[in-house]
Amino acid sequence: DGAGGLSAQTIQHHGRALSQALNHAVATQVLGRNVAEFVKPPRPKRKDISPLTREGEIKLLGAASQTEFYYPLLVAIYTGLRRSELLALTWADMDLEERYLSVNKGIHTHSSESERIQPPKTDKSKRLVSLPIDLVLALRHHRETQEAIWDELGKSMGMGDRIFARPDGSVIHPDSLSKACVRLAKQAGLGGVHLHTLRHTLASMLIQQGENTKSISERLGHSSTAFTNDVYGHLMPGMEEATAAKVNAALEGVIIGPARPLS
Repeated sequence: DGAGGLSAQTIQHHGRALSQALNHAVATQVLGRNVAEFVKPPRPKRKDISPLTREGEIKLLGAASQTEFYYPLLVAIYTGLRRSELLALTWADMDLEERYLSVNKGIHTHSSESERIQPPKTDKSKRLVSLPIDLVLALRHHRETQEAIWDELGKSMGMGDRIFARPDGSVIHPDSLSKACVRLAKQAGLGGVHLHTLRHTLASMLIQQGENTKSISERLGHSSTAFTNDVYGHLMPGMEEATAAKVNAALEGVIIGPARPLS
């Protein structure tokens, strides 16, 4: 917090770890009860969500257009994938004919470890994400370019190779992508933009287009629609007004005149 203490979210994480340890102690009869169950941890405050505008998206992609980060940022904008999901994608996960990608794993790193591939943390995170035609065409061009570069290096590209890699085939570190997004956004004159902003941007766009919460939740791989409502609910009131307008248009003429009292 502002006084230099732990954030509410960090306290929650510590509390969960402590509670799990105490539950084990109770299960093994070392302790009689888990006292952590009687403590109510602080709830983390939701950060304000400031999605990019269409103009902002164009500026960001323009700044990234001559870098190795253009295509991962492009796919992030169109699909809302998490960083770990994005960088774990291989060509085997991409079906450009049927126009979808499969999210079935994530790449994770830690300061003391090398990268590791793991299954998504929840079943809801495993999903098929449909791809619009413009993105499919861009990815076909990306693949052709990638194959040509690898051919010059005397390497052949297989279905198990990463979609987003450096020109020499080496992997892009997750932190490198995150830092590049912030740097490129600043170059484009966009302040306060992070990689996760692109995920929020997609959700915001879908809400503005009138997409239902269930579809948004499934596309983003949220654990539940309740979580989606919790994060993006404040963006949805305007949609109720739009729904009312649609109902009014559909039922126009049904009300014949002012209601009259019964005699």
